[in-house]
Amino acid sequence: MIVDAHAHFFDTGYLPKSFHWQTAKKWAEAAPGRTPEMMFPKIEPGLADPGGKMFIENMDRAGVDATVMMMADFSISYGEEPPKSQKEQAEELSDLAKKYPGRWYNFAASDVRRKGALDFVKWAIRDKGFKGFGEMSPEG
Repeated sequence: MIVDAHAHFFDTGYLPKSFHWQTAKKWAEAAPGRTPEMMFPKIEPGLADPGGKMFIENMDRAGVDATVMMMADFSISYGEEPPKSQKEQAEELSDLAKKYPGRWYNFAASDVRRKGALDFVKWAIRDKGFKGFGEMSPEG
């Protein structure tokens, strides 16, 4: 069995807008004539995978049997919350694990500096079927 022990899944609303702006700036710097304003509208749609279909198709092409999805909490590092709360994201990820049993396993994450981080992780594991926790802060 081949397991990808560390992957990330993002859908619309999972990341703060400031994260997308930083990405847009990097992409703009990569080629002449690009501006962050040109790149920004392309960032989130390029990451979004409603229903996880593309992720599973990529797993199949790569011969990966199962994946451990690590949530990511960039809110404190980027100074703003994403449009979807951690709980909303966890609900969606829980649904994906049910949709792809035996292939999709979730690990909760919450920046340790966030108020209620431990309570969130406990809730995700106890009530939403998450299998563990990891990446407690993008700051390392």
